[in-house]
Amino acid sequence: MEFITEGLSEIFQRQVQHRTAADAIYWTLRDAIRKGLIAPGSRLIEDEIASALNISRTPIREALRRLQSEQLLEKAPNRGLVVPILTLDDLLDIYEIEEVIFGLVARKAAQHMSPSELEMLAGYVISEEEAIAVGNMEKVSETTAEFHNRIAFGCKNERLRTVYFQLSYPPRLRLFEFAPERLSDALAEHRALYEAIAAHDVDRAEQLAREHTRNALRAQIKAQKMNMNL
Repeated sequence: MEFITEGLSEIFQRQVQHRTAADAIYWTLRDAIRKGLIAPGSRLIEDEIASALNISRTPIREALRRLQSEQLLEKAPNRGLVVPILTLDDLLDIYEIEEVIFGLVARKAAQHMSPSELEMLAGYVISEEEAIAVGNMEKVSETTAEFHNRIAFGCKNERLRTVYFQLSYPPRLRLFEFAPERLSDALAEHRALYEAIAAHDVDRAEQLAREHTRNALRAQIKAQKMNMNL
């Protein structure tokens, strides 16, 4: 199988506790694509997913259709459904829009996040730092995704959050494999962004979110060029 079944099963077990089977599979695959457990170019085969998750094919089929409609999967000749490989132009287009959207998300989060939500956000920064310190890259990927997700939910605007999720989930290269120096930089940016949101400084939160997105784009471009040379 072209993806990590153990990691996939762990995500699914968390998701299925509070979702329908189809929703749980959808979010499992979505998260796995975002975190790089399912790499760009990988095939997704119903029978293999069913075996890995010990579940019937019907909800899997529904989840795959949703992912395809969001362009997180595409049909490839003679291969079936695969995770698309983004071109440089794709990255530039996505990040150009994402910079504006994430800036607005952070601005709204600085207005609306509750003390309990801010505590959770701080916890993700601490967890990310601890994961980097021990070299647990899977945990780094997980906490980074949760940090961004928490800000998105904290913006309290469902339509804005939906647009952001659609932009932020296209498959990208795992930066720690190609640009490890990005780890410490991203952590510092996350900490600064948290502090701005916690201080309810809407202008600074938006500015930092946009800078964070631009820096991520530069790292992705570097990673893609390195990957092409392998």
